[in-house]
Amino acid sequence: MPYPDLIFTLVLSLVVCWGTALSYRKIRDEHDGMPISMFRQKVLSLLLMSSAVLIWFGCFYLSVHYDWTRPTLADDLSGRIYSLSNHGHVVYLTMTERGLFALAFAALVCFVSGYLLHRRAG
Repeated sequence: MPYPDLIFTLVLSLVVCWGTALSYRKIRDEHDGMPISMFRQKVLSLLLMSSAVLIWFGCFYLSVHYDWTRPTLADDLSGRIYSLSNHGHVVYLTMTERGLFALAFAALVCFVSGYLLHRRAG
C-alpha cells in the first residue's frame, strides 16, 4: 500500500504540471507581438520554476519517507551518522541519503534563476 504522502505528492505534482501547461498556453497565445528571444526566456523561466516546485515535492516526499523508514539510533558501522529531524523525531541517514539537502538546494537555485529570468523577460 502506498504511503498517503506519496499520493498527496503525486496529486500536487499533477496540479503543478497542469498549471504549467495552462501557463504555457497563455504565453503561446500572447506570442504574436513578442520577440522570439523574449518568448524563449518566458518559456524557459516557466520550465525552471515548475521543475523547481516538482523537485521540492520530491524532496518533501523523500524526507517523509526517510522519517518513516530510517532508524532512530546512530550506527557508526553502517555510516548512519547524519541526523534528520522532523519536528523532534530524529532519524539517522547515510552520506548518500544526505544528498536530500543538495536536492533541496537545487530546487531553490532553479526557482530563483527562473524567477530572475522571468523578471528580465518582462
